[in-house]
Amino acid sequence: EEPNLWIYSGIYTGGDGIVEQFSLPTMASTGLTHNVSEDFPGTHAGGLFCTDEFDEYIVILGGIAKGNPSYLFGYEIGYTPNAYAPEPPVDFTLTTDPGGALEVTISWINPSVNLVGNPLTELLEIRIYRNSILLYTATSPSIGEPCSYIDAGVPSSGMCFYDLIALNSYGGSSVSDSVWVGEDVPDSVSNFYGEQIDNTLSIHLTWENPTQGLHGGAFNEPILGYHLAENTGMTWEYFSGAMEDLVIDVSTPGVYYYMLTPFNIIGDGGTATSNDIIVEITGIENHQLQMIGYKLSNFPNPFKPSGAGRSPATTISFSLAKDAKNAKIVIYNIKGQKVKQILRNSASQLLAGQHSVTWNGTDENNKLVSSGVYFYRLKVNDKIVDTKKCLLLK
Repeated sequence: EEPNLWIYSGIYTGGDGIVEQFSLPTMASTGLTHNVSEDFPGTHAGGLFCTDEFDEYIVILGGIAKGNPSYLFGYEIGYTPNAYAPEPPVDFTLTTDPGGALEVTISWINPSVNLVGNPLTELLEIRIYRNSILLYTATSPSIGEPCSYIDAGVPSSGMCFYDLIALNSYGGSSVSDSVWVGEDVPDSVSNFYGEQIDNTLSIHLTWENPTQGLHGGAFNEPILGYHLAENTGMTWEYFSGAMEDLVIDVSTPGVYYYMLTPFNIIGDGGTATSNDIIVEITGIENHQLQMIGYKLSNFPNPFKPSGAGRSPATTISFSLAKDAKNAKIVIYNIKGQKVKQILRNSASQLLAGQHSVTWNGTDENNKLVSSGVYFYRLKVNDKIVDTKKCLLLK
């Protein structure tokens, strides 16, 4: 279109302030005029300007109508060229394969109106970009048509960024989104909690494993292990497969917390932080002074079945500082639940010195328990002498 010039053809008090359009190449009037003074009676019109700064799609013709009161006026006289460009495609969705395949189904509806909401009369191309690289071009798109495209060329698992652009001769507009494609890393664990085990320098950590990927992608690859970090700077790595608890020994009383990160073959997952865990050792009471000299241990540790069809067994050795009529050794699981009492000396008296009992890895019903960490505790006259842990393997 030819460029135009807008000027005032008459400006005076009480008279007509006529704004008139001229063809810039010929300087001839196009016949399009408007009387500003009729809109603002009794004013002087001047300061004519033209701008699209107020709205990028609308051209404003404005000026100053000076009087009592004065006005700053503006008329919408047309659209900028890019206003006729298509609006962005709608209902843009990215769908990944739940089985973890490296492909994305891209769905959308081609625009049916331009950027100012008027019916679209021209649509030349639809372009799809993945990570800023042109992936696909539709050269004969239909206005308002639902469309889809399968991107089967994603090179590896990871986050992909997609841009969908609609174009015509006036310009284009786009819509963007991102999605994790392929197998995902584990999400962070939940209910990550730690607590001191009795009056010891041991901490029991428990958690629930994730059931989904960290980024919303397919989560089919199993957890291979965990990274564990302590607030003291200590770190551990467990190639254990999925587990839901473990015991950590600390060197001194204090306040501890832990960061746990599961990982699979794809990579490290989300990190969860435990609660603050206060580890404190209470002072020795008077009745505990008599317990000095008692010892408790087991061997082998860890222990496991020694042959086909045979139960695992470990020998728990203990020494008594003096004769005892009421001595007990009780096995507990990692949750603090009683598993089995393997020594119950209430009728006869055990002499001071070295003794031993065997635990074959069964509960009170003589059923083999699951592998994991267990605790055995020696009590004499209903007072806890010592608590140790052992590891049962299968």
